[in-house]
Amino acid sequence: MNLSFQKSKTKLKKVRNILKRSYPGFNFYNKSKIFDEILYIFLSWRTPIPRAESIYQKLKLDFKDWNDLIDLSERAWFKRLESSGKAHDKARTLVKLLKRIKEDFGKVENVELLSKKSDNEVHEYLTTLPGIKDKSAYCIMLYTMGRSVFPADAHCLRVSQRLGIIEGTNQRKQDRVNGQKNLNELVKGDYQLCYDLHITMLQHGKTTCRRVPLCKQCPISHLCEHYISLKNQ
Repeated sequence: MNLSFQKSKTKLKKVRNILKRSYPGFNFYNKSKIFDEILYIFLSWRTPIPRAESIYQKLKLDFKDWNDLIDLSERAWFKRLESSGKAHDKARTLVKLLKRIKEDFGKVENVELLSKKSDNEVHEYLTTLPGIKDKSAYCIMLYTMGRSVFPADAHCLRVSQRLGIIEGTNQRKQDRVNGQKNLNELVKGDYQLCYDLHITMLQHGKTTCRRVPLCKQCPISHLCEHYISLKNQ
């Protein structure tokens, strides 16, 4: 990390406080049960959040018992997902994911047994599921399981890199891996900080700290090493 551990954590808390005022009350529609969140997170891949939520709610109406989803064919899933991104890939992977959950837990409600596992055990299991990678696993752990982890997506990594909290760029896989690891270490044990930062950094990265940043509109530019270095050129 560019800054010392304590300075980085102090800066993250300052950033959180400012961004919370800038992006209040956003709803990602995350779910209270683990299987529901796994399904919702999967549906939201390459799909706008309102659209993913609409597909999820339609499934809730059509299937009173989530276990009935396990028997849906790839073709049936495609018809339900064709309005979302990567529908063919999603349908194929979702059939595999649901089959795996049935093999491991019998019934979808038994996925709640994961709540008895440690953070490392939960993360290790979730990332073995078809279609669930690091960021998705951490989202499930943070939003539904109340674990103090930080899902570092491209927006969160970009904001953190420009602030000088982590090193590297989003272009190199190893930088992304190291960034995820370092951010998790900085916020470890502080659930509210994890939650607030993920929600607000994600929105900030989408609206202001883009690939071509809108620095003059940024409420945290005075804390940003990238912006300060540009001013000093």
